[in-house]
Amino acid sequence: MWGAIRFLISLILAVWLAVWLAENPGWMQFEWLGYRVEMPFALMLVLVFLLGAVMAVLYRSWVGLRHVPSLLNRQRRERRMHRGYEALNQCMVALAAGDGGRAANMARRADELLDEAPVTLLLAAQAAQLRGDKESAGRYYQRMAEIPELEFLGLRGLFERAMEAGQRDRALSLAERARRLRPRAEWVLKGLFDLQVAAGQWERAQATVSEMAQAGLIGRDEAQHRKAVLLTQAASGTEESTAAPTALKTVSEAADMDANLVPAAIGKARLLIESGKGRKAVGVIERAWAHTPNPMLAELYLTARSPSNPLARFKALQGLAKRNPEHIESRVAVARAALDAKLWGEVRRYLDPLTKTGEVPPGRVCRLLAELEEQENGDADKARHWLSVAAISDPDPAWVCGKCGHLRGEWAATCDSCGSFDSLTWAVPGHAAGGQTPPAAAGSA
Repeated sequence: MWGAIRFLISLILAVWLAVWLAENPGWMQFEWLGYRVEMPFALMLVLVFLLGAVMAVLYRSWVGLRHVPSLLNRQRRERRMHRGYEALNQCMVALAAGDGGRAANMARRADELLDEAPVTLLLAAQAAQLRGDKESAGRYYQRMAEIPELEFLGLRGLFERAMEAGQRDRALSLAERARRLRPRAEWVLKGLFDLQVAAGQWERAQATVSEMAQAGLIGRDEAQHRKAVLLTQAASGTEESTAAPTALKTVSEAADMDANLVPAAIGKARLLIESGKGRKAVGVIERAWAHTPNPMLAELYLTARSPSNPLARFKALQGLAKRNPEHIESRVAVARAALDAKLWGEVRRYLDPLTKTGEVPPGRVCRLLAELEEQENGDADKARHWLSVAAISDPDPAWVCGKCGHLRGEWAATCDSCGSFDSLTWAVPGHAAGGQTPPAAAGSA
């Protein structure tokens, strides 16, 4: 619409100018190089207009000629980019199809045509990984790490390569650098935590746990539990040194964070006993026994109470067992003390329920019953019977790695075999041949 209006206005102005020139024809004359030229004013205007048009055409032609080289270069670049993006498409198709060789060739071609576009480096690295060429993948990731927009992704690739090669110090340095770029990234914080734990950097690992919780990667309870495990491990490394007061403070904090963490309760009780605070140790053990009984707690309890004779030890452990009377550790601990005190009836009272479950009793129960038959009645046949039952029953509990099944004599924050964090639990290592309790065993109990 506006174009039509402008055309109409231009037409009106042209008509008006033509009419005005017709009514005022006029003449112009000028002398140049001895010549006198006379012409109507309207003709002069036409000549001036034509001259201006010719000059405009010449100027545009001159400008166009000046831009011909740049135009040709641009067209060449466009064709090059078109071929590069075609190579990229073929590279992605090859990656999806699992064709590492073709993917690498297409990535290399795209890299040449697109002048190291960021996406070509990424695809080239992935193609090299698919082909199993770790050295080439590492070079591509290194180049990516030098480009700001790809630095984080390149650092991840280099981090994974360092972990595969067992270069933990380099991996830790790369993870720290990546954290400065994206402090809440999941792989960064988890990688840092694992490496800090492996290096025994317990304080730094605690700080990383806090960051993981703030980033929403783990819940509050899990964060508290991990910190308690780290504090317990940190304290265990100083128990035998002059830093015992610091260790006691550390392990006490761990026990407060997670009341169910048995190693923290054990460590706290041991340090309290060594510090001459047996009464406080008794309270710690009694609270821990209420939810997680453990033979080591029973041993520390007797050390803290210091009973003078076997009967006193029996009564002390009876009091501890009341905190969790039905647990097998309570029954076994009191039965062991009763056997030492030669209270045969008490031994049977605590062990009988464990032999009437319809399953093979635990090995330690069978061995106690064998001792009972030997000491009370001098019955070697029944003693041998219980020992034969113990041979097919489950082994005694121990610190077992839940990831690899490795056994450890003492608790630690990490597994010696597989390096897993917080994987050791007090449990039965494995199951021997199970079955129903032999009738003779049940009768002899």
